[in-house]
Amino acid sequence: MTGSLQTKNNIYYIVLNTYENGKRKQKWINTELPVKGNKTKAQKLLRETLENHEKAEALRAQQEADRANIPFVDAIKLWYADKTGDFEHPIDEVTKQGYETLMKNHVFPYWKEKGTLLREITKFNLQDYINEKAKNGRLEACGF
Repeated sequence: MTGSLQTKNNIYYIVLNTYENGKRKQKWINTELPVKGNKTKAQKLLRETLENHEKAEALRAQQEADRANIPFVDAIKLWYADKTGDFEHPIDEVTKQGYETLMKNHVFPYWKEKGTLLREITKFNLQDYINEKAKNGRLEACGF
């Protein structure tokens, strides 16, 4: 992340250059410091702001990496907990029961045995799962 100081209406602004989906996006932050006599303060504020944003980015990246290192079965359980919680678009009871049956009888037994982590999921091992289900059908049920 990069940033610079800009002046607008005789006030210093911090302009951060971030990237989302490969496109540069600028974020303007009002320092509320008048231009006259505050250049050193504004530069210090710019350095602190850049440092704080970089720390926050590093923390988000670490959290993302931690999530990727959980077993795939646990990731599905987290997804299911989100779907069945008090969210904007709750699912109905029949759909919940269908999900639980599919997970218990099909998804969990296969992926638990493999011990696959979320970060290891690819289109190829998903296709292997589909091929296995097409060939052998239901596996032995396991607990939730």
